[in-house]
Amino acid sequence: MKRYVLIISLAVSLSSCQKPSEQWKTLCRAESFIEEKPDSALSTLQGINTEELSGRKEQAKYALLFSMALDKNIIDKIEGVLPQCNMEKQSYFYAAYLSYLTKYASGQEIETVIDEYKREIDENYVRWLTIANAYLKLGKYTEAMEALSTYLESSRKNQEIRYYALLADIYKIGGKYKEALDIYERYVAMSESVEYAKSQEDTKFIEERRALEFQNTREREAKNSIIWLSIILVTILIAIIIIIRSRIKISVMENKKYRLVEIERNEGYENHAKTTLRARIAMLNKFFMVHITDNPEIDRKLNEEINNLLADKDVFMASTRLAFAGSHPGFIRYLKEKGLSEWEIGYCCLYAIGLRGKEVGEYIMMKSHFNSSSDIRKKLGLNNHDMNLGAYINRLLESF
Repeated sequence: MKRYVLIISLAVSLSSCQKPSEQWKTLCRAESFIEEKPDSALSTLQGINTEELSGRKEQAKYALLFSMALDKNIIDKIEGVLPQCNMEKQSYFYAAYLSYLTKYASGQEIETVIDEYKREIDENYVRWLTIANAYLKLGKYTEAMEALSTYLESSRKNQEIRYYALLADIYKIGGKYKEALDIYERYVAMSESVEYAKSQEDTKFIEERRALEFQNTREREAKNSIIWLSIILVTILIAIIIIIRSRIKISVMENKKYRLVEIERNEGYENHAKTTLRARIAMLNKFFMVHITDNPEIDRKLNEEINNLLADKDVFMASTRLAFAGSHPGFIRYLKEKGLSEWEIGYCCLYAIGLRGKEVGEYIMMKSHFNSSSDIRKKLGLNNHDMNLGAYINRLLESF
């Protein structure tokens, strides 16, 4: 984790802004799936030739995404991952590393890196202010002052604000308060310049990285919440529909079964009617069995039996008429008294079981369907302005 800061520091210190290169689209593509597939994002970033990145923005974005990919893949070593660097960029590397250690590492580790830095990098490229700050943190004020003196002698005096801040601290610690105040006043004046604004870019870059991670996390959480909420709502809706349909189906079948059982028990009922009722009851029992066991073979046979029963329209209408004769004898008696034939009574019973006029016509498949309906209306005393036949039959049925 701690070495990722070096990547960001190196990228931010590179060249000025230019037009986007061909690699910009690749960077954006890697960014789009870095949260869900960090391993694929790291592989994509490793395939980018960093020499082709143009401008500060691209190289900073590369460093940001690269450090995020390393972090999410739990990779702690970066040897062999960074591109080849010249002496100046190597100095940036050491300086960033040393700055990080100054905040979090032990004194021995800091001193080891200082010695390596001064040994491996030409003194003209060494960032002496960083070394002075490290010595200051270690309490080695003489070495810190020597580093500042070396900085003044070097040809790379481009961090004057930081120089005066460190010098003020050394004077203050050394008890030279007047000199410290003079230097501090110069530091405050320079901190308001453009150079100071540029020195804050590293902090801004890290804040952008955190904002990007936070935004990606929020978007991912919002997406997951919507998906789970949709699944839960659909599941609840399906469960409610299944429960309602099952209860309605069971209630209807139970009512029909109990009514037919009562019909079967009536003394003096014709043997043919009893046989028909037993068949209907057996069919209802199979409905219950299919619902309880969910047996596809029984369901198939039951559907076949129903289709065979409905296929013979005259038999089905006759058996339905017999069923209503037992359950609603007054209803059948009234239709007979009105002069309706047995076929016409069976026709009315189709309305009584819940069919509508169009459905009755489609079932019996008679071109004279409307003529039959008209004849029955006349026998029942209904004119063209009265209610339709289906509504009348159902109201009549309820009255018995």
